Amino acid sequence: MSGILLASVGNSYGSLPANVVAPVITGTATIGSTLTTSDGTWTGAPAPTFSYQWQRVTSDIPGATSSTYVVQLADVGNTIRCVVTATNSLGAVSANTANTASVPLPAIGSAFEGGFYAGQIGVSSVPTHYIVVAPLSGGQTTTQCKTSNGITSGATSVIDGPANTATAVAVGSHPAATFCNNAVIGSFSDWYMPAINELEVCYFNLKPNTATNNPFGINPNAVPARASNYTAGNPAQTSAAAFQTGGAEAFAINRYWSSTENAVNSRNINLYFNRGNQYAPFFQTNNYPVRCIRRVPV
Repeated sequence: MSGILLASVGNSYGSLPANVVAPVITGTATIGSTLTTSDGTWTGAPAPTFSYQWQRVTSDIPGATSSTYVVQLADVGNTIRCVVTATNSLGAVSANTANTASVPLPAIGSAFEGGFYAGQIGVSSVPTHYIVVAPLSGGQTTTQCKTSNGITSGATSVIDGPANTATAVAVGSHPAATFCNNAVIGSFSDWYMPAINELEVCYFNLKPNTATNNPFGINPNAVPARASNYTAGNPAQTSAAAFQTGGAEAFAINRYWSSTENAVNSRNINLYFNRGNQYAPFFQTNNYPVRCIRRVPV
């Protein structure tokens, strides 16, 4: 029987699966999107059944064994492919899809991890965390930083908002920190009051208006790190429409509390979302907005 691969199993004949047309992924490789693989075209007798293993570059993704895959945060910067295995009574043969394009970071202001993506923070331009800004509804309030002016020892970090928040809540009489600490939004309960360099990243990437910036903006924890001040038009107004003034998620043109105490006068630093100014006002008992954030490890 020329041209046909036959194999004897007991008293029967058959052929191993053979891939004729490679499987193909459909869908766009962006966070939260669903990718689907075809089986491809195969020969083989008996007719094969199919199983699937999705891979990040060439490494198996644990549990990703159906014909569909939802792109995860861990996939950022990597390509995705699927290994399709055809199996019949004679054995199993695998074929790979082509790799997708590298999974990009989400767009600034896009829905992300219970809120909206605001950028990255890190050390020496190497990202360590993604910043997530809480929705305006449920994630922002106007309140005092403290119910009386004074020092909160241990809340001076410019980058570790969770630690500052935990310290303030433990001391008590910190309404802004308590609000953020108690927030449960989108099934997440790890919201906190941003440290000043985290809040500044939110301003830089989600600036609500077109006002000329004032000379602030140095931020070694931004990604990429910024060693010089803003210019008049940089940052520009955010391109995320929902965060532009009048948008459903926009920061107010107001001073926002950070969880960072100024080491000089022991007053919490705030950031003015009109022009980017950073201040440590004398009265922590003033009522200003606070916006919860959470962060996700890179």
